[in-house]
Amino acid sequence: DLQVGTVAVGLDLSRPMLARAQSKLPLPGRAVSLVQGDAQALPFRDGVFDAAVLNLIVSVAPDGARCFRESMRVVRRGGRASVFDKFLAPGQSPGRLRRLLSVFTTLAGTDFNRRFEDIAPPGGYVIVRDEASLLRGMYRVILIRRL
Repeated sequence: DLQVGTVAVGLDLSRPMLARAQSKLPLPGRAVSLVQGDAQALPFRDGVFDAAVLNLIVSVAPDGARCFRESMRVVRRGGRASVFDKFLAPGQSPGRLRRLLSVFTTLAGTDFNRRFEDIAPPGGYVIVRDEASLLRGMYRVILIRRL
């Protein structure tokens, strides 16, 4: 839930996706602004947000590392980020199921065998929590604090 005085900003590259989001607004008691833009080149100043939510975007953006860096750029020092996506756990090798799934998912523009560490090299942030989520850990929830 959003706190009183909080403004949420939703961003998408696609006008049709923004129209779908707009159709669900307004949300009673919540201020939401929708912006068309590229997650790899965010149209916001440095450090203007308290938090960022990267929900199933890092693994589908053409340059996931750039998407992550941009998100960290716009989050203030001490701010937070939450990443929910398909990542191998640190040190994990892809099993048979993941390798099989990746044959099909890469055709759809995503990769089940990416590593968060490859997309987001250390520096400027600390991982507060990294835990397995859906589909026996195929998805991960990573909570970050920007330094």
